[in-house]
Amino acid sequence: MLEKAVRSFNSAKILKDSGEDHYCMSAQCAYYSGLQLAMGLLMLRHSFDTDDLYKWYQAEKKAAAGGRGNSHSFYINQFRTAIKNMANRRIADKLNQTLLELKALREIAAYKSDTMDQPTIDDAIKKAKMLNDDIPVYIKMEQNRQNNPIQ
Repeated sequence: MLEKAVRSFNSAKILKDSGEDHYCMSAQCAYYSGLQLAMGLLMLRHSFDTDDLYKWYQAEKKAAAGGRGNSHSFYINQFRTAIKNMANRRIADKLNQTLLELKALREIAAYKSDTMDQPTIDDAIKKAKMLNDDIPVYIKMEQNRQNNPIQ
């Protein structure tokens, strides 16, 4: 999932640089790069593959008896909880808010007739870069924790 996130981020930059006709697709790739990193951390933390991650979402949704939301919202909420447990609430809230802002842009890009302008897509790339810089730090922390468990 991490390699996929890097590819999504690189695609976001390429699409942005290709001009305004590609800004909407760039916003979607920027969002997915962050979501894929968040999913990668959850997969590592819970020893899941992508199928197990989705089954976890399905089980939680079923347990919520008519719970609202979708898999992306579930993963983002679980990611926030994981980061809060690894670092602190302030960092978790910042990463969570950034991912939610990219999600909102992705929804506009995918489902609305609105287009993206240069400042908006520049901001999306900036946010995606921040996630692509910061989330791998927590992935590495989780890898280290799993390799050196506290006895």
